[in-house]
Amino acid sequence: MHTANGLNGSQVDSFELYYTKLPSASTMELDISEAAKVSFEIEDCYEDDDVAVFVRPVNPDEIEYVVARRDGDELEFLEDVVRKKLA
Repeated sequence: MHTANGLNGSQVDSFELYYTKLPSASTMELDISEAAKVSFEIEDCYEDDDVAVFVRPVNPDEIEYVVARRDGDELEFLEDVVRKKLA
């Protein structure tokens, strides 16, 4: 799995993601009020700085995320990969 972003999973059992389909987002000039927010829960709370939530887009309105531990260039998945549609 190619990872797009890693969010530190240390003592985290949920995370929020802001997203939009507006093209102005690519200019980094989009006001936060123009983005939608969605919250996700992960199965367990991990107290390990090497554990992170990795998120990647798979379609314009869909993402995948996984909780994993980084071991060098490899990822050890700690939970199943989750695919979610964005509203």
